[in-house]
Amino acid sequence: MITIVVIHVFGQDLSVSIAPTLSQYSDKQDVEVILNYKNQGSKKVLIYKWYFPDQQLFHPLFEMTRDGKRVAYIGPVVKRRTPVAEDMVSLESGKSISTRVQISSVYNMTETGNYAIRFNVSIGPMLSTSSRLLQIESDVISDSTLVSPSATLFAVGRSNALITESAKVATQGKSLIPSYYKCSSTQETMISASIKSAASYSLSSIQYLSSVSSSGTTRYITWFGTYSSSNLATLKTQYNRINDVFNTKSMSFDCTCTEANTYAYVYPSIPYKIHLCPAFWSAPTTGTDTKGGTLVHETSHFTAVAGTSDYAYGQSACKTLAKSNPTKALDNADSHEYFSENNPKLL
Repeated sequence: MITIVVIHVFGQDLSVSIAPTLSQYSDKQDVEVILNYKNQGSKKVLIYKWYFPDQQLFHPLFEMTRDGKRVAYIGPVVKRRTPVAEDMVSLESGKSISTRVQISSVYNMTETGNYAIRFNVSIGPMLSTSSRLLQIESDVISDSTLVSPSATLFAVGRSNALITESAKVATQGKSLIPSYYKCSSTQETMISASIKSAASYSLSSIQYLSSVSSSGTTRYITWFGTYSSSNLATLKTQYNRINDVFNTKSMSFDCTCTEANTYAYVYPSIPYKIHLCPAFWSAPTTGTDTKGGTLVHETSHFTAVAGTSDYAYGQSACKTLAKSNPTKALDNADSHEYFSENNPKLL
């Protein structure tokens, strides 16, 4: 069953459709959907290329239910570099583009039933809003969501390696010594220093938040928007949990990632394992988008810590998010990283 919805985005009309490759799947068949974007407007649309996952899904692009009950996304969440022109796919007026996405490995489809799936993504981090690249008069801000009606399928329950690993981690013994997988001695040294830096960042954040008053501060407002006592309390809890990981939890690091222009990724339900990617190794030790800051970002993603998402990447987008939606800023991993790094320094 193919379903389509059209949304008016920045003066363009973008439609999205999803279509399962089969109507029924056995437990031996990967559940796949065809994701199609079509530009029905008069101007081009610039879509970030990670919204064309080509099998491997690194973002929760879909909402899913089984017999009316929500199905959890259990796949990876990623820290990417601030998007640049080469990260974009240009979709010209009247054109469409499709990609095949495998979803059964990253959604909990372990039970048999009737599944309903829909595309559901905030367009802010999905589309470029650059006036220069879009050839419009000024940059635009949008907090709209691109949602498709549901497509349906039947699937037999199947085992899931991520769920198995998550259960295994929960029963493992604890050691404060980090474990490494396919990391060189040089990389291990860099990781060790980065853990210390991340611990320092998170502790400094805790200390700073203890002094924030009801009027807010420039630093607080810049990254998390309008002050509220409940948001401040949430931030204190989040940073205490982040700091606790670096000081009391057993962390593991996988150095096999080759994903270009990516710092790191984690599976939120598998604490406290971080997959480090090429951009991490070249990241600075101080400043912005640092190695230690990356660990703060990734650690905030773990469900057992803060369960953050990736609504915005880069300082500019995070500042915009804080102004337009403080609730999402509170749930945005890069916002936590930039607050901790505090570069340039804000009071």
